[in-house]
Amino acid sequence: VLPDGEIGAVWLDGRKRQRDGSTLCFAKTNNKLGFGTDIEIGQKTCQCCRTDIFVDDQNKMHIAYRDIINDSIRDIVHLSSTDNGISFTESTRISEDNWVIFGCPHTGPSITNSKNGVSFYWFTSGGSDGVYTTNLAKNTNEFTERQLINPHARHPQAITLKNGTTVLTWDETFKTDGGFIDKIGVTFKPLEGSETTTYITTEKEDCNHPVLIEMSNHKVLMAWTQKTIENEVSQIYQAVISH
Repeated sequence: VLPDGEIGAVWLDGRKRQRDGSTLCFAKTNNKLGFGTDIEIGQKTCQCCRTDIFVDDQNKMHIAYRDIINDSIRDIVHLSSTDNGISFTESTRISEDNWVIFGCPHTGPSITNSKNGVSFYWFTSGGSDGVYTTNLAKNTNEFTERQLINPHARHPQAITLKNGTTVLTWDETFKTDGGFIDKIGVTFKPLEGSETTTYITTEKEDCNHPVLIEMSNHKVLMAWTQKTIENEVSQIYQAVISH
């Protein structure tokens, strides 16, 4: 929901098939008339990595996605709008990872509020593998130096609860007797006090691509894709967790 009460949407678009990559498009609703005409805001993006759209506590819209830079670098970039999507800034990298990969890694960024401003979480193999974070301080256009969160994690998703607690979830690879599986991890980081980390799935299932949303009483609804080792059937599972 945008500051003007309309709904904004961003997505990867494949209509211009002559491009090496996808097109990033944005559209918003117009009162009761539904969504208006979409506009291009990114011309050569990574084909499949999830995008994110977020409005901060200063009514500024942020969009992050994985771009294709110089034909081979696939780093996360950011652009913003202060007029509800009428105009956007030029895209800039949130971190110069310089990850060269000739294909889509299928893992996009996540944006949320934090006490440091707006926080970004993403996976990269540029330098050292892992999920990293950076902050964009209020009233600035400068990103802090990236910090490694977890060298084994993929597919991060983050939200900030109404009480200020940041919740970060991801999938992480573990070695087992039968090979390798992915487990879902989640960290609660309150404004005051120490953070806590737990894994909500076991080594009997292969799980990935978690998402989350806040419920009442600071509880979090999580969902993810889960495949049992025995029958190799993928299904969507969910759980309600709290700090």
